[in-house]
Amino acid sequence: MIKTKNILVLTVSILLGLGGALPVRAFKIHFLTTFVPFENIPHIGQPVHEEITRDALTNVTPAVSLALIANLQHGVQNADIIHQLDSESHFDNCSVFLNVGFSNGFATMTRRFDSARQKALRNPEFLAPHYTSFLDISADVVAALAALATDPECLVQPACPTSRSAADAIVVSALLPALAINPNPDPHRATNPRSLFHYPPDPDCQGTGFGLCGYLGPVQEAYLDVIDIVEDAVTRVLGDHFDPFCVCDRDLEDVLGSSNSHVVRLKRLRNAIRAYHAHQDLGHALHAAQDFFAHTDYVELMAGVGVGQAIPPGTAVLLPTDFSQFNLPGLQTLMGAARFNLLESGEVLTIWLGEGDFSLGDAGIQNFFNPNTGIDIGGIDLFGLNIPAVTIPSAGQNANPFPGFTHGHYLSSTALGLNKDCAFDPTATPTDEPAHRNYLPARQAAVEMSAMMWTAFLQSIGEIATPILLACPPVKVVSSDSGQCYATGVDLGAPSVSGGCQAPSVANDASAQLLKGTNLVHWTATDSCGNSTMCNQIVVVVDREPPRIICSTNRAVAATSSSGASVVFPTPAVSDNCPGIGVICIPPSGITFSIGTNTVLCTTSDASDNQAACSFTIRVKGAPEQIRDLTVLISSIHLAYGMEISLTSKLRSALEALSAGDKATACNSLQSFINHANAQSGKKLTESQARSLIAAARQIKTVITGPPPKHPKQST
Repeated sequence: MIKTKNILVLTVSILLGLGGALPVRAFKIHFLTTFVPFENIPHIGQPVHEEITRDALTNVTPAVSLALIANLQHGVQNADIIHQLDSESHFDNCSVFLNVGFSNGFATMTRRFDSARQKALRNPEFLAPHYTSFLDISADVVAALAALATDPECLVQPACPTSRSAADAIVVSALLPALAINPNPDPHRATNPRSLFHYPPDPDCQGTGFGLCGYLGPVQEAYLDVIDIVEDAVTRVLGDHFDPFCVCDRDLEDVLGSSNSHVVRLKRLRNAIRAYHAHQDLGHALHAAQDFFAHTDYVELMAGVGVGQAIPPGTAVLLPTDFSQFNLPGLQTLMGAARFNLLESGEVLTIWLGEGDFSLGDAGIQNFFNPNTGIDIGGIDLFGLNIPAVTIPSAGQNANPFPGFTHGHYLSSTALGLNKDCAFDPTATPTDEPAHRNYLPARQAAVEMSAMMWTAFLQSIGEIATPILLACPPVKVVSSDSGQCYATGVDLGAPSVSGGCQAPSVANDASAQLLKGTNLVHWTATDSCGNSTMCNQIVVVVDREPPRIICSTNRAVAATSSSGASVVFPTPAVSDNCPGIGVICIPPSGITFSIGTNTVLCTTSDASDNQAACSFTIRVKGAPEQIRDLTVLISSIHLAYGMEISLTSKLRSALEALSAGDKATACNSLQSFINHANAQSGKKLTESQARSLIAAARQIKTVITGPPPKHPKQST
C-alpha cells in the first residue's frame, strides 16, 4: 500500500506547484559528460560499462533489442551513481586475507542476479520491453489511469475505480518533472555511510571530516518513494474494489474482462515495473562482474606480470568456463593457491558528485579528479526538499595528486593503482596510471564474463535451452535388515547435477523398503523452467543373514539285525528372513544305521546360499546292550524269585558267551531262554509277558547270527 507520508508529501508538492520546472541549480546527472551514449560507442573503444554490456549481450544474442540493451545499461550506470562507494558493488577494497570484500562482492552479485531472475521469469516485458526508462513507464501510467477514469464502461460499473484512478493519475503526473531529471532512479539504497547518497546521513561520518557523506541521501530516498508510488498506483487499480451489487470485492479484470484494453495496458505496465527492477538488478550484477576485472589484479596474476607491467599481446588470460564457477571457490580452483592468495583490489576514497564525471576526496585525501572549475552540489528544491548548495573549489582537497594515481582505485600511497577503467595514455601529465596498460585484457575478460552471466540468466528464465546434466550415484550394495527380506534407511548417496535453469531440484522414487535383489531407483532433476531429466541407480539388497535350524534330540534304538536298525527321524525345524529355504540331513532319515553311535549332520541353505547346520546322534544298540536291557526289563516286571533267577541266569550265560566271542553258545542260551519263557506262558508268565520276552530274545539272536536263511521252494 502507498505510504501515508508519500501521499502527504505529494499532496503538498502539488498544492505548492513543486511539480513544475525545477531550479537551474537542481540536482542533475549530466549523462552526456558522465556516460557515453549508446549510439556514440564504437565497438572497440573505451572499456566503459555501457559498451562492455552491449558487446556481451550481442555476442550471445545478436538480435537483442536496443531497448533491452538500454535498460540494462541504465542498471549498470546506476551502480556508479548511488553505489559509488559501496565496495561490494565494485569489488573495491578487497583482499583474500585481509577482509571479506570478495565474499561480500560475490554475495551481492549473486543476490542481484537471483532477484532479477525472479522478476524476469515469465515476464514478457523483460526481453521485449515497451519502455526504455522509468520515466516512460510512469508517463504511460498517468495516461492509462486517466483513460480508465474517463472510460464510459468503467463509469457505469460501481466496482470500477474511476475516482481512485483519477486521483492516482494526478499524483503520478506530479512526479514526472522529477523523473525528467533522473529518468531511471536506482531502486536500491547506498550501503556505505560515506556515500553522498547514503540515508540517513551518518553524523559520525560527517563529524569526522569525511567530506559530504549522506548529503544527497534525502534525494535518493525521495526517488525510492517515487518508484513505490508508481508501483502502488498500478497495483491498486488492478486489485480488489468493492462492488455493492454482490457485496463483495472484485479485481479490475473481473469487472471489465481480461481482454479489456485498459486491463491489458495496466497489466503490461505492472510487468514493465517488475521488468524495470529486473533490469536494474541484473545491470548492477553485470557492473560488479565487470569491475572485478577492472579493479583487481586478476588479469595480471593470470598473465604472470606485475601490476603496472603490460601484459604481452596475445597472452591468454584464463577465465572460468561457466558463470557458475565465477565465485571464490571456483577462482581458487582455477588460479591455484599461490596466485589466489595474491588476489586483491584497490581501495576507493572518493565520492562521486553526480554532476559531471568528478569525485570528491575525503578530508585529508587528495582529490583524484581535480576539476578545472568549481562544482556546485546541492541547491536542490525537489519533492519539498531544500538542500543548500555547496561549492567545491577547483583546487579540491589536493591540487597535486600523486603521479599515477589520478583514479580512485589504489592500494596505498606508495603502491601502484589497480584501476583499468580506461586506456593508458603515455603522454598524460601527470603520468597516467600504470595499470591502465592492461585495460584491453581487462575489458576482454569483462566482456566474456558478462556474456557468461547473460547466458546463465537466459538459461535461468528458460530462454536458452540448456540440458540438465544428471549423473546418478554409483551402484549401491547393502544388506537386508535383521530378520527382514528388505532394507530400510538406505543411504543412496547424492547425484551430480548441473546445467538447466537456476539450481535444479533433485528427487527419487526409492521405496522406504528396498526388497532383496536388484532395485531400480529413478532420479529426476527438474529446473525452475520446467525442464527435467532422469537417470537410474541400481541398489542391490543382499541377504547375508543365515537361516535358523533346530535338530532332533539324540536318540537310541535297538538293532534289528547284525547290520543295525532302520531309523526314521523328524525333519529339523528351519526358518529364515527370506523365502526359499531347504534342508538336507546326512545320513538321511530311514536308512539302516549301523550298531554303535551314528552322527547325523543337518544343513539348511537359503536362496542366497547362506547356511546353518546342526547335528544329533543315533545310537544303535547291539546284542550285549539289548541283553542288558532285557535283564532290566525282567527285573521290572517283578516275577517270582525262582522264575526271575532262571530267566536272568540264561541271559547272563548268553552275555558271557558273547564276551568270549562264542556266538553259538550265546544263541543256545538265548534259545533256552525262549523255550523256558514259552513253557511258562500262561503260568508263571502271562501270555503277554511271554510274547514280549520271546520277541526280544529272538531279535537279539537275529542281531548275533543274522536273519535265518530262506529255503528255496520245492519243485513239484
